[in-house]
This record gives sequence, structure tokens and C-alpha cells, in this order.
Amino acid sequence: FSAGRRLRIAGGDAEASAAVYGRAARIHGHNFHVEVYLSGRVDPVTGMIVNFEILKRELRSRAIDQLHEARLDLEIEELVDTPATIENLARLLRCRLEGDAGESKRWLPDGASIRRVRVRLDERTYADDTGGEIMELTRRYQFAASHRLFSPELDEESNRRIYGKCANLHGHGHNY
Repeated sequence: FSAGRRLRIAGGDAEASAAVYGRAARIHGHNFHVEVYLSGRVDPVTGMIVNFEILKRELRSRAIDQLHEARLDLEIEELVDTPATIENLARLLRCRLEGDAGESKRWLPDGASIRRVRVRLDERTYADDTGGEIMELTRRYQFAASHRLFSPELDEESNRRIYGKCANLHGHGHNY
């Protein structure tokens, strides 16, 4: 879904919010991506834990239709007094999917449960709500480095035979 937001500290001024959130304290937008992980028994007749059409319908009607093209920090009740971070979005989505007092039991088959709700800000940054108080936040970093594999006990030909291009005298690089 696509949405706008301004990250703010509740009750704080613009300067305090800018000190914490940097550029994200200004109005900006994202194309958020949502992943919902379910667990349960595979139905022997359908071959599925739950029909994707049911999951899509519930996710859209309970959350995505309201979040898409919204100004999250102004238009979404749960985020008006809470920063519209990806962690809080993941929690909001999980709560809406689960509904009040086990309402998810109406659309999830017996024994199935929501294991994780992931909100991706981009390919490198995402938050996971796995239930309970603990959240998981991931930020992947990429870097390049050079190396040479070689044994000082071996001559150049033996090093090349064992380590291949990694034995290059000038080294070579990889993206990690």
C-alpha cells in the first residue's frame, strides 16, 4: 500500500521529532509492503492452510483499504497519538487481522494462526510483529571487500589449483 506520514514524538515539537527521526519528521510517503505468515495444518482436500483469496479479502477489508493513500499520522486512529513507524504499522495490521477477542477464528481454519506480520519499508528495512511485546526490526547492509586466499606453504601453481581465482596475486572482490 502507498501512504504518507510524518514521524512525530507524541506531544513533542517539530525540533524534538527532527532530532529523533531526521528527514522522516517531514511529510513524506512510502510504498509499504505487507507479508502475513500463517501456520496451521494443510487441509487434505484443498491442499492449503487457508485460501489466499480469504487472506487477501481480510487483509484488505480490515486494514489495507483504510491505509492505502492515507496520511497515516492524521487519518488512522491508532496512529494519531503514536508514531507511524513500521513497527507500529506491523502491530496495527496484526491487531486488525486478529480482531477483538479472537475474531480471526471466524476467517482462519481451526488450528491456524497468524505467526508473523511483516511491514517492509524497502528491500533492506522491515519490522516483524510475532505477537507479544517483542518486535523484530531488520536493516540489511551491503558492503564490498577484497581478499586473496593463499597458503604461504604452497607455491603459486598449487595455490591456484586449490583456491582458483581466489589465489589471484592482486586479490579480487565480492559484494556481501
